[in-house]
Amino acid sequence: MFPAPRLVKYSPFPNDTMVFRTFSARRNQSYGVLVSLVAPYPGAVMYGKLGDFPNETDYDFKKEVTWDDFIAKTVPPHGDVHMTYTVLQPDTAGDNGTEEYTIGLQVDGCPPEGCPYSVDITRLDCVFWDPGIDAELGSWKRDGCRVSPASTLAHTVCLCDHLTGFGTSGGTEPNRINFKTVFSKFQDLVNNYAVWTTMVVVMGMYFVMIYPARRKDKADEQKWSIKNVHGNRRRHRSRFLVRVDTGHDWGAGTRSKVVFVLTGDKGSTGPRSFQQDDMTFQTGGVNTFLLTTPQKLGGLTSLTVWHDNSGEGRHASWFLERVEVTDLHTNKKTQFVCNDWLGVEHGDGCLKKTLPPTAETDVSLGQRFSLKLREKFKDGHVWLSVVTSRPKSYFSRVQRLSCCVCLLFCKMITSAMWFRGAGQGASSVVLTIGSVELTAETLLVSLWTTLQVFPVNFIIVQIFRRCRPKGVPTSSGLQLPYWSVYVAWTLLVLTTLASGFFLMLYSMEWGRDKSTQWLTAFGLSFLQSMVVFQPAEPLTGWSELEETEHAQLKQQRAERKNWLQLTNNGRQCILGIIIITAAILMVHEVWSPSAPAINQGLKAGFSNGTNLVKTQKDVLPWLEGAFARKLYPTHQYNGDALDWRDSMFISGMPAYRVGPVRLGQFRARTGMCDVAKPALHANKTCVMPYVSGIAGEAAASFPESSPETFIHVVHGMMGSYGGPGYRVNLGEMQAEMMETLRILKANRWIDPYTTALVLDLTLYHVNANLFSTVCVLFEFPPSAGAIVTLKVSTFPLTAQGMAPNILFVAKSVFVACLLYVIIRLVKNARQEGRSFILQVWTIVEVASVVTSLYVIGAMASKDAFAGKAKSLISQELKKEQRSFVDLTDVAFWTDQFTAAVAMVIWLNLVKICSLLRVSARVRTYLDTLINIRMQLLGSLAIFILTVMGFSMLGYLLFCPYVETFRSLSAATVGLTFLPWGEVSYDVLATPSELVGPLFLFASGFTILYLMLSFTAGVFVSATSAMMGENGRGKVAAAKQRKNRLAKAAREARVAVPPARNTLHYCNCDEGNECFGQTHTAETQV
Repeated sequence: MFPAPRLVKYSPFPNDTMVFRTFSARRNQSYGVLVSLVAPYPGAVMYGKLGDFPNETDYDFKKEVTWDDFIAKTVPPHGDVHMTYTVLQPDTAGDNGTEEYTIGLQVDGCPPEGCPYSVDITRLDCVFWDPGIDAELGSWKRDGCRVSPASTLAHTVCLCDHLTGFGTSGGTEPNRINFKTVFSKFQDLVNNYAVWTTMVVVMGMYFVMIYPARRKDKADEQKWSIKNVHGNRRRHRSRFLVRVDTGHDWGAGTRSKVVFVLTGDKGSTGPRSFQQDDMTFQTGGVNTFLLTTPQKLGGLTSLTVWHDNSGEGRHASWFLERVEVTDLHTNKKTQFVCNDWLGVEHGDGCLKKTLPPTAETDVSLGQRFSLKLREKFKDGHVWLSVVTSRPKSYFSRVQRLSCCVCLLFCKMITSAMWFRGAGQGASSVVLTIGSVELTAETLLVSLWTTLQVFPVNFIIVQIFRRCRPKGVPTSSGLQLPYWSVYVAWTLLVLTTLASGFFLMLYSMEWGRDKSTQWLTAFGLSFLQSMVVFQPAEPLTGWSELEETEHAQLKQQRAERKNWLQLTNNGRQCILGIIIITAAILMVHEVWSPSAPAINQGLKAGFSNGTNLVKTQKDVLPWLEGAFARKLYPTHQYNGDALDWRDSMFISGMPAYRVGPVRLGQFRARTGMCDVAKPALHANKTCVMPYVSGIAGEAAASFPESSPETFIHVVHGMMGSYGGPGYRVNLGEMQAEMMETLRILKANRWIDPYTTALVLDLTLYHVNANLFSTVCVLFEFPPSAGAIVTLKVSTFPLTAQGMAPNILFVAKSVFVACLLYVIIRLVKNARQEGRSFILQVWTIVEVASVVTSLYVIGAMASKDAFAGKAKSLISQELKKEQRSFVDLTDVAFWTDQFTAAVAMVIWLNLVKICSLLRVSARVRTYLDTLINIRMQLLGSLAIFILTVMGFSMLGYLLFCPYVETFRSLSAATVGLTFLPWGEVSYDVLATPSELVGPLFLFASGFTILYLMLSFTAGVFVSATSAMMGENGRGKVAAAKQRKNRLAKAAREARVAVPPARNTLHYCNCDEGNECFGQTHTAETQV
């Protein structure tokens, strides 16, 4: 009956002791009042008064609610919420039976930080089923039934004076306007500006858009005119009306010259061309032509259509949807369905189509559905049809735009009628998209308001659609007289003005805050109305054009392919720039310029003294000394004692601790030593190497230590640590930590079986609004010693430095671009098949798509864990004994999101740079790389073998002395990046004064000079060879120049025989009769 309450802070008005909730009460009507409260010891007094605000002495209804009257219910994120339910039956007065009723709530025992509350009201009815004379025409009636005051939140008790089948009904009352006081609130019109300024902006945009809509209507009227087909004559006996529908795909229109041949069983028209201009055959257009023929064609058997591909750019190809030919003598219509492209770059690349007559039964169900869906969606959707409507329609674009404004105002007023503010309760959030929260109640109210505004707007739209201008003959179907358009305009204007007037009254009744809340929540209803609501000459001479020759068509295909490649490259470049821009804006949500400095400062502060940790027993002294001084400062730099405010921050940085510090331990297993018996006793026990996920030896048991399974794996230098372990909370204050460390030392919690210790703490930086997680990992290998790894992650829990709306737009643009790229990839893969999938740039595109999908997943995970973290922090701050605040998941997904965005930016930059391959020089180098790929693979194999050889040698020589060569893998990585990284000169300090320098010189010289020089030599030689073959090398060019000069000299010494040139002339007389002449002349070369 009631939705989940939306709690607000209990804050009475100044000089008052209670909060108020007003609603409209009806005569003989019962109402259920639900009071929700969050308080340690809930107690409240509820007052009610008709027509005025109640107080402690003047009221019509009073009820004291004690602890026993409340029931507890868990409502996230508030935890336990106490609820009490009351049935209210106000005694209304007045002829209309409706009057304002105000409930006052006075909460007792509210703590200083406040107690959230809500007051929800619903209408209750007890009804019985009256079958009447006919059982099928029965109805529910209220006579003789009323709601009992003994009703509870779970059950409604009905009292009826007759034995019939009865039931209950409940519903939320719409918001009402108090006309007695609302007009006096117009004095605050300047401050309460949100709603009326929105209406002014909407109407201003409407009047601005009327001008281009009217211009488009005039252009559509010009398209209505029936054009002639070249070759029409007045004396022709047969006349046809040809309707040509152009598709709605992108670039479907054409400016090429279109020719057709219409063939019947008694004759043919021959090649005829349409009379065209810039407005003919536009995308989604419908053009009508008059065709005349000297003889009857009989039954139409085929239609052949082609064009000369003379249009510029994207106006060369044509998507022909269908052609309908109507015989004006017999009024018989013949339809030819094409639904395909006529273009050199689409499908089979043909410019010519021969279409047979198509009956409705010949068209498949899918094609019929597709054609109808396109037509209805483009012309029948109220919002889209303002731009995409068919030219031949009496429902003008100005009328459509006006209907959209009327629909918008109707949606606004109905949404205001059912809007529930923050203090009235709301459903729990079921979906969050950026800064937009969707609730179940919002969806239902949006659907209900859509059904409310449907009838009046449907009537207005249908009048406009079915009304014909004066003098236009009516066609089949229901048509309205021309004066009906004035009725439609009157309804539209009155509906819009009435909606705007009452919306203004609602905003004055609510006040500024609630009006702003409604305006923010109205977006979903407006979006649903857009998506769901559906209220749809001179005669010319005969011209015969021949079809394009095969050679010319081949040349046109090549030119068209080059143009498409150029435009496609430009489109990809723009798309890549948009994706990069959106990604950069998105990453600003988690990026802060203060984060690098904070990370560097934390690493420097918490790594102080870790070099003194050599064994397990050195960890506790470090915690008591350097770590405690960093975490719990007591004196300033000049020696003065810190006050209690400054002691909340860590040393040297304005960051304070969030929750206690946590210390974790991973323990190793024990086992028999795997050594020969003569070396040790057979029963000697050894510490086994640590294996992640396997429990080790049990640690000392005491209350402060608890066994726990580590969900997050911690990665160190020697391995990864996760699974079973032990954890201890060291406390928030220095005294608590020192006492816990004393207990750990007394119980020998850290012993030789301790493989690793993990120290975690969470910090909040006040000045930068950032959180930091600090993880100090101590690893103790079985061979003794200690390895310290420090990891710091700094991140925000809320968006940094950018408005939420801009961030939401950036995310929406990123997702839209990703969907476009996916659709384009799938379309190209279906058209080109396996060859497209195996292309290099397709693989790059797929990698970019996969990484972008990972960005979306990481962003969703980050937002989800950030929401949980904020709720956890707010709950822990209310506790006296706090637990550790773990933000590891937020830090992990923030790092993943940042890295994935960087990868997306890099891949899109690679795609943009790939567009340079249209350059001849760049293509030459790419061809060179393809030709020498085997030589490069050979060079790479030699490079790998050389690095592996030096790695093995360095590992064997310097493993005990140099950190870089502690393992074979570390040595391989260090030598691989030797030419580009920092050179480790620790090998020079080894015991052997000759081996170290010799090894460093040999490895550096071999890897850096010989290998790279060898690879460069292969590349240069192959490039020179290829350029020489193409005549572009210097040596080859000089040789070719010398050969040309020698050949020219030889030809000059040889006499050339006379050649006969035959010239042809073609002359035409005044009657356009042409005759030919031939002239022959002797010429000497």
